[in-house]
Amino acid sequence: MEDWDKKRAELEKKVLESQQTIRKYERTLRPYREVTDSEYKKAKKRLIEAATEIHQGDFESNKPMDPLVDMSISQLKELYDKEKAEYKSNDIRKRVNLMRIQTKIQQKENEKMEG
Repeated sequence: MEDWDKKRAELEKKVLESQQTIRKYERTLRPYREVTDSEYKKAKKRLIEAATEIHQGDFESNKPMDPLVDMSISQLKELYDKEKAEYKSNDIRKRVNLMRIQTKIQQKENEKMEG
């Protein structure tokens, strides 16, 4: 998490620098510009890339963790049995959760057999 904060700060700095270059270019009349056309295009490209990377990084860092990842096979089977006992025929959410737990059990058993 701390690594993402440092990376995000660097990206925000790039965004600000790019915005500054773009503003200098757009606010100055053509004969008086200090920023070249190529620098302007590079700044716009950097701005888009950095903003996109910030957005994607924020999404990944705030994504909720799967609670089933750290559970053992026996814990998963207990949870499956408990959920199955509470299951009613028309409850789609419970059915999806049961399938998710069952898939996780199968994955863990396959990992155990392979390794």
